[in-house]
Amino acid sequence: EAFNDACVAAHEAYPERFLGFAILPMQEPKMALAELERVKSLPGIRGVYMATRVLDKELSDPTFFPVFEAIEDLGLTIFLHPIKVVDPTRLKQFYLTNFIGNPTDTTIAVAHLIFGEVLDHFPKLTFCLPHAGGSFPYLFGRITHGFHGILHRFGNLLVAPPVAGVLPSDPVVARVVGSGHQNKRDEQSSDHCQKFAESSTMVSSRRGPVEMIETGAPTNSERRSR
Repeated sequence: EAFNDACVAAHEAYPERFLGFAILPMQEPKMALAELERVKSLPGIRGVYMATRVLDKELSDPTFFPVFEAIEDLGLTIFLHPIKVVDPTRLKQFYLTNFIGNPTDTTIAVAHLIFGEVLDHFPKLTFCLPHAGGSFPYLFGRITHGFHGILHRFGNLLVAPPVAGVLPSDPVVARVVGSGHQNKRDEQSSDHCQKFAESSTMVSSRRGPVEMIETGAPTNSERRSR
């Protein structure tokens, strides 16, 4: 409550500069629902900030489904971000928890959303992935193959280009990452969560071919020319 109220206070003090993601006590889904009910109408709240896993539970755990349903009904986006990365003991040197741990943990969370059928259960729920979708865009073909080619399950994973504008040469990866912003829905994300108000990396649960979300964010060529 203190964090969420502080987000609201910042927005009210500087409404043109600050918007907030509410945080919920996901380890206690009933309390999470109560806090969501409290904050849903507060000014400046634009989404929900959620860990890529909650304690020892993955996001595909059915105990979280009532919370997902409520967030979906409100039309809010879930911004995912690792809190504790996978196998941190191997990554504690060289700041690898950030360079490798964060994008890897984000990808694991996406896999649970897909294989755990969270996106199927909540067809209007949208997730926002930081770090340009983690390593997911580069594993898209491998995960697709592992899922026996059922591409419609990936139709709502909307991943946009890195802020630096560096896109991979692989056409499949480039398509997922968002080369050209050619489709109707395209957004981007970076380590800077405050950019979400302008653009973000989206993961939605609508079925169909991979699509992007288009906002007023600059194109890759515009970024490179700056």
